[in-house]
Amino acid sequence: YIGAAGGGVWKSVDAGKTWTALWHNQPSLNVGSLAIDSKKPDVVYCGTGEANGSADSYAGVGLFRSGDAGKTWKLLASSKSAGIPRRIGVIAIDPFDSTHIRIGGVRHAADDVSAMFTSRDRGKTWTRENFVTNANYWCHDIVFHPSEKGVIFASVDEQGARSGLWRSDDGGTNWKQLTKG
Repeated sequence: YIGAAGGGVWKSVDAGKTWTALWHNQPSLNVGSLAIDSKKPDVVYCGTGEANGSADSYAGVGLFRSGDAGKTWKLLASSKSAGIPRRIGVIAIDPFDSTHIRIGGVRHAADDVSAMFTSRDRGKTWTRENFVTNANYWCHDIVFHPSEKGVIFASVDEQGARSGLWRSDDGGTNWKQLTKG
């Protein structure tokens, strides 16, 4: 699978020799991130919006989910109604618990939100993570450790001393800053 900033989602089944478009009637062509559930490989999540620092990047509409390897898509969480970023640059699925999903995003407009957001119900509801700050901050990357349950890493930019790499050893309840940006 690949996602394009202005071209939707594509899939190859022959090591990239040929590609099939999987994104046909969605309200946004702008894809910022993709994630595949390691326990259920036919489950694919797509975060819309370009999550970069460019002034000409385009916002998306939220988080989509496919349960059939990309043949059909459903808007799982609308940015507007769920309060999640319109520019989702990372999706991470807990390898030990597929109901635990985290997304991160950036903002470009005053009415956008940006931060890390967590769902414990496969993306139906979302909670904003405030361990960095209560203000908006950019969350660029989130990685669950593949073999150590509960260990999560995240890189953030809050334009200050709390920027850098963070780690949680308890599934995201408590975080400690490892580096300063």
